Amino acid sequence: IGVLASIEEDDIELLRGVRAPNDRFALYQQKSRLRELHSIDVGTAVQVTVVSDYGNAEKQLEAFVRFKGRQNRPGTMFGVELLVPRFTTNSCSGDYQGHRYFRCANYCGLFVQPYLVYHDPRGQENIDKIIATRVEKGAYETSGESLPRQPPPGSTKRRLKAREGMRVSVYSVNDEPKTGTI
Repeated sequence: IGVLASIEEDDIELLRGVRAPNDRFALYQQKSRLRELHSIDVGTAVQVTVVSDYGNAEKQLEAFVRFKGRQNRPGTMFGVELLVPRFTTNSCSGDYQGHRYFRCANYCGLFVQPYLVYHDPRGQENIDKIIATRVEKGAYETSGESLPRQPPPGSTKRRLKAREGMRVSVYSVNDEPKTGTI
């Protein structure tokens, strides 16, 4: 006879985002990891574990969260923007199965299961620099695209170099974007 355990409602969605039963159970047993995952929001600097397309080699990549929520199935998924483009079959520009969840430069987006995401508090400065560089190079400037949500939760004041003619989006408290040209 097995042991029956209760699961907190807010943990259920995170656990449902993990597809493999063994990985889901391992995450369930790590209560501190579940709390860490709950604290990660859009704009948070993270490390994501990815597996090579050519084998089982795992690698940690720096990224920041651009989407956290459901996709086309139950469970929470994380959409991240990588600081360095990754040319793989899984990389994207923020879309998945015909639906746009966020926008970023080509090959910089990746959707990952919760157990592969780790908070990276020292990475926030790198993110600020990368975003500023991508803005200067026009990575978010193509028609209809917007800058990453600014500022991320818990951050201090941030300034990006903007130039005349740049298309930007500003997010209000209720996360409604206001888009325009400088």
